[in-house]
Amino acid sequence: MMTSFTDPVVSMDLLRAVLQPSINEEIQAVFGKYMKFFQKAAGNVRENVGEDVDTEQLIQEACRSCLEQAKLLFCDGKRPIARVPHEAAAIKRAKPLEDEGSQQGSPLPKKRKGRPPGQSQPGDRGASGVST
Repeated sequence: MMTSFTDPVVSMDLLRAVLQPSINEEIQAVFGKYMKFFQKAAGNVRENVGEDVDTEQLIQEACRSCLEQAKLLFCDGKRPIARVPHEAAAIKRAKPLEDEGSQQGSPLPKKRKGRPPGQSQPGDRGASGVST
């Protein structure tokens, strides 16, 4: 099959191929700007889960996930938007984790709002509406 240079798809792909090294450099610069956050998060995972966690792999997976999500910015709207599998699971799990108190493993008790029962302030009304 012969390739036509008048084909718009071929022309755009040739332009992309020429620009790709510059685009890659700029993408690397963007990830470099956010790398400290990924490194800190991966360090926290290692600290919480254990030394057998491969932080470099976690960072690489996070970067790939960012690129996959960024691709959605250029969807034509005709195809369904596919979610990354672990994101769908995280959305489903979010509510049960909140119901369980989301303080699992924390040595600090959960803070409660309001005054403790039995404490009244001057000007407060009791249950009968009479102030003491």
